[in-house]
Amino acid sequence: MEKLSPSAWRHTQNNNLREKWEVITGEKNRLEPKVEVRRRGVSASFKFLDDDEGTFALKEEEGKIKLIKSSKEVHLYDLGYRRYCERNQLHPVEEWSFEQEVILKKRPPNNILTFSVEIRGLKCERRGSGYAFYREVELPHLALRNRKKVLKEDILYLNPVIAKDRLGQATKAEVELKNGTLTIKIDKAFLENAAYPISIDPSYTIKTGASEYSTAYTPQRNLARTSDGTLWCVYSRSDGTYEQIYISYSPDGETWTEEQVSSGSGHQYYPSVAVDSQDNVHVVWTGKGWGSNPNYNNIQYRKRTSSGWQAQEAVTDKDSTQYNPAIAIDSQGNVHVVWYGGGWGSNPNYYNIQYRKRTSAGWQAQEALTDKDDKQYDPAIAIDSQDNVHIVWEGGGWGSNPDYYNIQYRKRTSSGWQAQEAVTDKDDDQYYPSIAVDSQDNIHIVWEGWGWGTNTGNANTQYRKRTSLGWQTQEAVTDVNYNQFDQTIAIDSQDNVHVIWTGKGWGSNPDYYNIQYRKRTSSGWQAQEGLTDATITQQYPSPIWALHPTISGAKTNRPKSGYAFVWMDGTTVKFYKSDDLSWDSKVVKVVSETALLDKNYRPSLIAEDADKCGIVRRLKARDGALLVTSVSEEYVAYDKEVITVGSTAVGFSPDKIKNCKVAYCTLDPDAGAIRYWVDGSTPTSTEGHYVDSGQSITIVGPTEISNFKAIRVGSTDGKLHVTYRGKPGSSS
Repeated sequence: MEKLSPSAWRHTQNNNLREKWEVITGEKNRLEPKVEVRRRGVSASFKFLDDDEGTFALKEEEGKIKLIKSSKEVHLYDLGYRRYCERNQLHPVEEWSFEQEVILKKRPPNNILTFSVEIRGLKCERRGSGYAFYREVELPHLALRNRKKVLKEDILYLNPVIAKDRLGQATKAEVELKNGTLTIKIDKAFLENAAYPISIDPSYTIKTGASEYSTAYTPQRNLARTSDGTLWCVYSRSDGTYEQIYISYSPDGETWTEEQVSSGSGHQYYPSVAVDSQDNVHVVWTGKGWGSNPNYNNIQYRKRTSSGWQAQEAVTDKDSTQYNPAIAIDSQGNVHVVWYGGGWGSNPNYYNIQYRKRTSAGWQAQEALTDKDDKQYDPAIAIDSQDNVHIVWEGGGWGSNPDYYNIQYRKRTSSGWQAQEAVTDKDDDQYYPSIAVDSQDNIHIVWEGWGWGTNTGNANTQYRKRTSLGWQTQEAVTDVNYNQFDQTIAIDSQDNVHVIWTGKGWGSNPDYYNIQYRKRTSSGWQAQEGLTDATITQQYPSPIWALHPTISGAKTNRPKSGYAFVWMDGTTVKFYKSDDLSWDSKVVKVVSETALLDKNYRPSLIAEDADKCGIVRRLKARDGALLVTSVSEEYVAYDKEVITVGSTAVGFSPDKIKNCKVAYCTLDPDAGAIRYWVDGSTPTSTEGHYVDSGQSITIVGPTEISNFKAIRVGSTDGKLHVTYRGKPGSSS
């Protein structure tokens, strides 16, 4: 056996890696060589099992180990090393993983590839469309109330795969692992029509190798969206020494880019994110190592503008623990943060609910929502159309059942905090509320409730609504004899309520926590749906929802229809969107018919939703004035076409735009997103005006129509439906 030097296996994500992988190759003269990866008693091997003869070679290049054959290659990557401590710092955990990539240099004889995969010393389980290899670790109880104490520590991942050819065309591949044999099945039609070579890669996830609590807890929002359609997911994971806050962004939910938010000299946990009308991203979290009280968890804040991340700011600097901040933005761009913490008021030895606001003038004074001699936990926040602040939390010491945690509510108007109201007053515990506001400013709350229905000994999902008439009757979303946890809520533009949670008792794996979903329409609750059915814990879902901001008439963080969320699949942060997810389109409004303008400026109006704009208008610069005329009054439709927007930039067909003055375009709702320029330059998947599926754009003027170029953003082609308009009898 030939042994490579440690430098052949490079670590690209963590310079503090202390332990190297040991990579051993198979015998050179065999037709079925093997790459074996070993580390601390755990090993993984990978080899070909097909009949295609040829010469093999092992090569190290750009941090990859390549097992090369005449017709294909296998790449092995080190996906990272992490070490973290749980909050009480009693149990250090190490995790690592590898990833395989198969390169098909030419069309294979059939559509099924077979390999052997040998993993020793670990358990294996199916996870969605892939597999995880893990070992079970006993953890001390982390005050997670009724949760299990055993952590499945993921060691290696065999991820779902996507086959992609040289032109970027892609298809999902089926993966099956049985008795040490890995089978990858690829669509035959794809192989016949593909542009080789083909790369077979894992499917898209946000981040692997995180903590299983990376998106905790559910009263907080971990997903937001800027007006260009970019998604932002915030979570915690280890940097190799401490748990830190990270954010990943994606134009389409498929390809994610990570940035580090915190760099504290202590553990940082439980982040929450929001976006304002200027597309600034705001993140809060709790962490040690800051200010004059570095040994205590305090609330931290950081803002990302178009120029990058601004300096960290302390929301609190107390000699007492502060936890679980939640953040929201109002219509003026003010930041509102709520959390629970000790050291305040007349009951400093108890956790109470605290609040602080950040305006353009800076942080305002902290305000106490509660000052009780009983513990208050886990606040959630929502802001309505009038910028009233609505907060819910769980706490003891209230109502006729002061010995139990019950759900409480309080509202902050322009005149200050209104009286506390009880959402529940049960002789059993109620936990982790989540809140959202509909278009009529009605309040909707879901939570984990004990003592309801016919299964009083189990936690079930509960719901309650508050209208102008007060609190409506509580409704049970579930009533099953399995525990249901991590309830979250979102509301779309039609005021449909979307509830997502994790629970046992569903699907083909009832003994595992899986993500569940239920929708409430004007006709009532629809049937429950299981969104995952895995044999590893799925938890801490966090859907995107916020009533603000509104940009050009579009609510960028409230879905027009459907829902989207992130969650923890074991220790992997994942993203999910419903098939009917859509967003408001921006509305371009002309304030006046004439406005001062530089004489040299030659503008054109891009209306992303012509229906909402009423009529599309054309702008002209004349003698320093901006003149507005109605395009629909001047031009008529004379031709049309459907353009496939792939990985190579394309424009309008030259023979169709000879007389064109206006090109009205709609991106097919079932196709991929695109980016475009109108100055003749070539867009890329990360540069250019972003257009999401289902949105419309209007290109005005012969020059910009001729210069129009578009390219797809992700792995799915866009399909642009174009109507060409011009003046009858005119020519360009």
